[in-house]
Formats: sequence, C-alpha cells, structure tokens
Amino acid sequence: MKIFAERLKEARLGQGLTQKQLAERVGIARQAIYRQEEGKQIPAVTTLVALAQELNRSMDWFCGLE
Repeated sequence: MKIFAERLKEARLGQGLTQKQLAERVGIARQAIYRQEEGKQIPAVTTLVALAQELNRSMDWFCGLE
C-alpha cells in the first residue's frame, strides 16, 4: 500500500492538483485522498480507475507493477 500512496501523491503533484481538486474530479471526499496518500486507506476499484484516468497513469503503475 505504501507504493500506491507514494505514487498517488507523485501523480497528483505532477499534474499540479491539490487534494481537493483531485477529489472533486474523481467524485470522492478530499479526506479520502488524504488517507490514501498517507497509506491509511485503499481506494475502491472504481476510484482507482477514476484516479488512473484523471492522472493519466495506468492502474498497474499505481500498484507498482510498472
């Protein structure tokens, strides 16, 4: 889960987005983005798909498989 947390933050910052902006774009609470970046929460598959699409990354990349 640590690799997902690190990569989520890296991808978000790379796009110049705040946690709030990203949360609004994928339809979740800002607190969820915070918890995911802290490694305290695993996103639902539907959220992972939305994050990957919004941040132009593959789900494999987020999971450390690329």
